[in-house]
Amino acid sequence: MAQQTINAPTVQGGRGLPSNVDTSAEGGDSWSTAVAKLNAMFTELYGQDIGQTPGTVSASKSVVVDSNSDIKGFRNLGFTGLLSEGTQTGITAWTTRTQGGATALTKEISRIDTSTAPAAGTVLGDGVALMSATPPAGGNTGLTVIVWNNTANPVQLYGAGSDTVNGVAGATGIAMPPNSVYMCVSTVSGVWAIDGVGAGAAGGLPTNLAVNGLTAHAGGGQGSATALPAIFNRVATVASVGDSVLLPASAVGLFVQVSNAAAANAMDIFPATGDAIDALGANVAIRINAGTTVQFWCSVAGTWHMSPAPLPASKYTQNTASGATTAAVGDLTGAAFVTAEYTAVGAANLTTRTATQMFQDSGNIRAGASYMLMILNSSGGTTTLTAGSGVTINGTATLATNTGRIFNVKFPTATTCTITNIGGGIAK
Repeated sequence: MAQQTINAPTVQGGRGLPSNVDTSAEGGDSWSTAVAKLNAMFTELYGQDIGQTPGTVSASKSVVVDSNSDIKGFRNLGFTGLLSEGTQTGITAWTTRTQGGATALTKEISRIDTSTAPAAGTVLGDGVALMSATPPAGGNTGLTVIVWNNTANPVQLYGAGSDTVNGVAGATGIAMPPNSVYMCVSTVSGVWAIDGVGAGAAGGLPTNLAVNGLTAHAGGGQGSATALPAIFNRVATVASVGDSVLLPASAVGLFVQVSNAAAANAMDIFPATGDAIDALGANVAIRINAGTTVQFWCSVAGTWHMSPAPLPASKYTQNTASGATTAAVGDLTGAAFVTAEYTAVGAANLTTRTATQMFQDSGNIRAGASYMLMILNSSGGTTTLTAGSGVTINGTATLATNTGRIFNVKFPTATTCTITNIGGGIAK
């Protein structure tokens, strides 16, 4: 600091400034001059000289916070101890489960300690909302916030206003699994990027977002299929064969597991619009049987690969339709070895379902797969097996009374099927 010489002014009664003020210069300064020099000393000492603005940082100067206790402009800071950040604990996630009703988060580190369980078949839990993805007054571009779901239930994390959260509208938000910690980063106003999505912990073991009690959409189809919202999805209700669920949009590196926990019915799993499952083609479903679990993963955008559960070892069906008939759903499909008995067709044609239908009826199967089929004729005449659309029958296709034939059934594609006789004349 530059030396300042203050000449003590003379005051009434002969008293001047205290003895620690330099009065060596001849003549006394006026009070206004003395005060100006003192102000110059203090402003230089506390770093507010030469245009220094409170709340900002300049080289080789002291710093002073602004009226909001904010400051910006530091380049690097070093600590020999710990940096203590603003923390809030004991947060209750609000039960309205909307962006507008979500509990607002206001600190750098927020711990949610209270939430209630979501409804069956959904991961939409009680909600909290991030602060606006805009640097606070006096701040630099860039925010980092840590959110800890310290509860046993999923919690929905919303953005503020029109902010997005990992590309999802802030009003929709994303789910935090139980016992999870998300790091939320914003470098662009209005945009939050979240690290740790879908992952939680159970002690020393990792967990992933899971949902139970899903109901497949009655009547099937892609457009209204029940969305699969988690990594692990358990469908508990499939009222009829072909009721449907929908995979999320494919993304490279994404993994989804689906369980059909229904007691009896196979269900259809559709990809999102425009996506495909293996070689089935865009928007085509795969059918999985009751009591099975399959995994899907994406290595190329737009395509899901699937690891199907194995077919059941064997299956027996009996059809009592009289005269010429078409095989019913599931008559000729659904196991590694299917036995189908027809009791009243007689001397008439038994027509297969179409290749596409048989592929869908099989469940847990993919293009290129095959299985064994034995057809028994216990009626009073010779029955002839004929092909539905897309089906090719190779070899002998007639079945005399009270005999059966064994066929190999193969699906070169999801829309073509070959049925080849490999043995016949089996007495019933």
